[in-house]
Amino acid sequence: MPFGNPRRGDRALAWLTRRSAALARIAVTALALLATAVVATGCAEAPTFVSSPPPGPDAELDLTNPVLGPGDMLEISFLPTAKTLSGPYRIDPEDRLRVDVANHTELSRDSLLVLPDGSISLPELGRIMASGKTVVELSAAIRAGYEARFIRAPSVVVSVEDSDVRLKSLITRRPEAMSVEPSVYRVSENGTIDLPYIAQIQANRRLRTVRDEVIRAYQDKFAGRLEVTVNLRQARPQVVYVIGEVPRPGTVDFRYPFNPLMAISSAGGFLPTAAPANVVLFRFGTGGTHSQWMMNFRTPMEGKGGEFSPIAVLPGDVIFVPKSGIALSNALVEQYVRNMIPIPFGFGITVPVK
Repeated sequence: MPFGNPRRGDRALAWLTRRSAALARIAVTALALLATAVVATGCAEAPTFVSSPPPGPDAELDLTNPVLGPGDMLEISFLPTAKTLSGPYRIDPEDRLRVDVANHTELSRDSLLVLPDGSISLPELGRIMASGKTVVELSAAIRAGYEARFIRAPSVVVSVEDSDVRLKSLITRRPEAMSVEPSVYRVSENGTIDLPYIAQIQANRRLRTVRDEVIRAYQDKFAGRLEVTVNLRQARPQVVYVIGEVPRPGTVDFRYPFNPLMAISSAGGFLPTAAPANVVLFRFGTGGTHSQWMMNFRTPMEGKGGEFSPIAVLPGDVIFVPKSGIALSNALVEQYVRNMIPIPFGFGITVPVK
């Protein structure tokens, strides 16, 4: 069957020739970009990190003295000391006193609050220090003050109406067992813990350090009338984070002892796109600080000598498995060549004929 219009066919063939030439030029450009990507990324398998100095002995895991963090629960018991239970009672801030002055009722006062600085205020005398004295000692001091102001025969009797309500609120007991009921406090998301009557405690430190600071703060606040014990009731889940080129990135449960290869194995091992020679372990400290260590798993895994990283993994560590150089090249080509340059990987053309 003869073709139709010859001129129409010639125009289609001419267009096809021009289109092929344009695609050839684009292909050459794409290949040049591909070569550049391979040279730029194939020589270095992963971003370069500078390792921190080796961790010191303080970084080793101490199961009896862990580093506290958000979600940990502290159990704190408040007990009266021998100073509180025996011997003559000594007045403290927040106590409420009654002062009776015989034959001078206008000078008597009840429900006198001992101020935080340890003083009380009385007519004619003004401020007088009460904290640390027994009721007998305070009575004598008040009597001497009034006598110095020519008040005749002041007979002074001081009694404690109510002892420190703060102390009573802390010392709680179980009626059935007469044992101390501990209070439980949670470490907040910002790493602090709020306790009654003392300043906020920075808790993202080792347990013994936090315990010593809490005990010291209450001793200073209540002048040794309170015995405090601090224990870890419930710890937050202990996990390690594995991210990057592993089948199951995310958290893995911490087990003691634990090393980086065990953590990566728990996340499914290395993907084919991983760079085992450039694994990085990150460890974060207080105040936004962190340390990082480069680890080479490829050489010992291939039996070419070398040792696995001696650094032990701690709860909260982050292990980053980067892409290999080939994987980075493929990703770069995908991003900058295939997705940006309109190269059809298969095309067809129809020349209308008759």
